[in-house]
Amino acid sequence: MSNVPEYCQVMRVKGSNGEIKELVFPKALDLNRPKRPRTTFTTEQLRRLEAEFKLNPYLVGDERTKLATALSLTDTQVKVWFQNRRTKYRKKSNTGSPDSFSSSPLSPSESTSTSPLQHPVPLPATLHSPWTHEYSSAFQHFHPFPAPNYDILQTSPSLPHHY
Repeated sequence: MSNVPEYCQVMRVKGSNGEIKELVFPKALDLNRPKRPRTTFTTEQLRRLEAEFKLNPYLVGDERTKLATALSLTDTQVKVWFQNRRTKYRKKSNTGSPDSFSSSPLSPSESTSTSPLQHPVPLPATLHSPWTHEYSSAFQHFHPFPAPNYDILQTSPSLPHHY
């Protein structure tokens, strides 16, 4: 590559088709640093994380911090585990919709119910996350990125039209 600024470095990589490409990165980026080791969760940590996920797939704030402390994990480790678990659930249920968590994070195959008419046994109040009572109904149909309303752009006389 010609004319690479002095604050940049070049890395040459070979693609799957055999073509060599040159990638440019800032010199401040240490390309030779070892990767952070993957977090390995204990069986007990996974059991507790899964149990909390079943109660509330969106664990945030103090609840996440308390869980992280109880499991001897960092807040970030718990946050990333929940993000990954929600992604796994969405892929398994073949939907990317936030509404996929509005009723239960369990798929029918994961449910412990033996009959569709059987009602779940209520858990003691101490096992419920505050989310379950205070916020879940308010966010059941929450869409973080609503679809844009293009009709406003087409019918508004105050917006200039550029052709």
